[in-house]
Amino acid sequence: MSSPDQSLRRVNALGEDHPRDYKINVIKTSKYTLVTFLPKNLIEQFSKLANVYFLLITFMQMIPIISISGGKPVMLLPLLFVIGVSMIKDIFEDFKRHRSDKAENFKEVSVYDKISKEFVKQHWKDVKVGQLVKIHCDEFFPADMVFMQSSERKGICYVETKNLDGETNLKHKLAEKCLHERLNNYDIEDAVAGHIVCEMPNDQIYKFEGTYY
Repeated sequence: MSSPDQSLRRVNALGEDHPRDYKINVIKTSKYTLVTFLPKNLIEQFSKLANVYFLLITFMQMIPIISISGGKPVMLLPLLFVIGVSMIKDIFEDFKRHRSDKAENFKEVSVYDKISKEFVKQHWKDVKVGQLVKIHCDEFFPADMVFMQSSERKGICYVETKNLDGETNLKHKLAEKCLHERLNNYDIEDAVAGHIVCEMPNDQIYKFEGTYY
């Protein structure tokens, strides 16, 4: 079996092969938490040359020998005002990112449950590598997936990829004929029992290499 840093991975078709080796399916675009906001944001604020410049001026104003303000840091209040306004803006923007992440992670999709032997609703954030996922018409995809079966007789489905490449025209995808027929004619667990050897995640959205056995 390939190790996590190699270009190919072997995945059990029912999600039983070492899920700890894989990244979880949680979306996180937010930058801060309650604990990390202050230190991370201060570092970000003082990575701006203008803020560093005015901070140095403030320190120099506190030295009576070289200060014309009598040792009073008169630039401190304007600097704190600018940094404070910027922090409030960052808090508001990151709050919106947290809310957007939560909405995305808690969307639901139908996932095959081996205990009940049927498809059940599951949050996107809980989808694991190797699970069987059923996508209904006009639903979004919770992750990158291998197309195995379609409700269409010839195993065709149509996918819109505008979130990836901006193109709104539907692209047709064709399920592998053998898998499509097996899933139509056999019990679902018997039909997909096996492994998929596939590429690690990459930026090639029009190319995929994998082998099912």
